[in-house]
Amino acid sequence: MHDLEPTLQAFERQTGCTLTLHDRMHVLVVDDRPLVNPERHSHRKTFPGECGLEIRDVCIQRCDTEVDAQIAAQRPRCFRKICPRGLTEIVAPAYRSGVQGVTVFAGIWRPPLDEPALRSIELLLPVFAAGLVVAAADFRTIARSGDTLADRIHEFIALNYNRPVSTSDLASSLCLSLTRTCHVVREHCGATFEHLLMQQRIHHARLYLRNSSYRIGEIAQLCGFSSFEHFNRAFRKCTDTSPSRFRKCTDTSPSRFRDAAQP
Repeated sequence: MHDLEPTLQAFERQTGCTLTLHDRMHVLVVDDRPLVNPERHSHRKTFPGECGLEIRDVCIQRCDTEVDAQIAAQRPRCFRKICPRGLTEIVAPAYRSGVQGVTVFAGIWRPPLDEPALRSIELLLPVFAAGLVVAAADFRTIARSGDTLADRIHEFIALNYNRPVSTSDLASSLCLSLTRTCHVVREHCGATFEHLLMQQRIHHARLYLRNSSYRIGEIAQLCGFSSFEHFNRAFRKCTDTSPSRFRKCTDTSPSRFRDAAQP
């Protein structure tokens, strides 16, 4: 599956253009698996009716050599390119570790040009191109972590449930972007980070209520809740009863404790 294709297609629907990608450093490949449709690397594939073999050498000179030279000399955010057939494209380079990695071509347009539409794409395309490089880096991080990613998420929550943590903290721990982290948690754990964190907090709160003499307000703090009121609302939502009533009605026999110890 080409993981970044839905992102590319959404941009194309939004802007009405077609994207071609020149991947100089194999940025959009993870473990020999392409993240985009390989046909996007060739103008003759994305524009079969426009880019023909009869001007192949001219196209290579204009689309590859001259574009790369302009990027190397000027490091522009984006610029317009007119191909040998008189068609206009918008070009945006994206960099990896300061080096040109991916060049994104958006087009193509024949005269007369819709200038407001093209100026809008000129604003969007550099940001989009940079985002592709970041997304590809996220996929490489995930590929390196393999099947242990869910374990890393659960371990993070187990170690930090009693602190005021957020998805951003988990993203930093996993070295992923915030958006990608949200997708990864759902994909690997079947729930949101907030839901998993709340499960862990309520699990420990139940243990404290059954097997300690801590006051309920103290248990709220020990389990990472910002206030007694927050704890009370969350506990009621998860258990259909209040913390005080749960404590009164709980059987504190060893067998019941062993049951509660299961997350």
